[in-house]
Amino acid sequence: MGETRDSMPKFKVGDKVVCVDHVGEWHLPTGPCEWDTPTGLHRGARYTVSQVSSDGCVQLFEMPGMGYWAASRFIPDGAPQGPDDQHTPGAKLDAGKDEYDMVLYSFPEALAAVDKVGKFGSKKYSKGGFLEVPNGQVRYFNAGIRHQIQKLRGEATDPESNELHLAHAAWNALAELQLHLLNKGKPE
Repeated sequence: MGETRDSMPKFKVGDKVVCVDHVGEWHLPTGPCEWDTPTGLHRGARYTVSQVSSDGCVQLFEMPGMGYWAASRFIPDGAPQGPDDQHTPGAKLDAGKDEYDMVLYSFPEALAAVDKVGKFGSKKYSKGGFLEVPNGQVRYFNAGIRHQIQKLRGEATDPESNELHLAHAAWNALAELQLHLLNKGKPE
């Protein structure tokens, strides 16, 4: 073990941290870290510190209600995580590259619901056909609003697909965004 409270990383509220140990065994003998559990942490995932206990353990903004985690499980975001030589075993030179894990880990149920809407639409129309719809940005904006209005009127699911109106609205927002980005922000 060998780790003491003095040797643990010291974080403050708002610090960005990276998980380096999602299954570690180390716990403080007393204090809030006794409830430390590996459930839900992902090695390499980035988190934001929401609270720090008097013992230096941290709560994470992205994991409300999960208790305190030992600070030793994290390093400051941007701190060196391994060898800089790409030929050293274990090296991964991915600093500054896009990281999609936060979206996937944060919204698994929502993304699954949107995926169901996408599959329904690809059977009804065609896979990827939304990219060819004339004036698509405006049309998908309007379709998303129509689903929001149906939800506000008390209709939770779309009667044709039996999927949530919210999932339809999210899919339409993603289609609108994709078309916007492909057009480099220019209106159609």
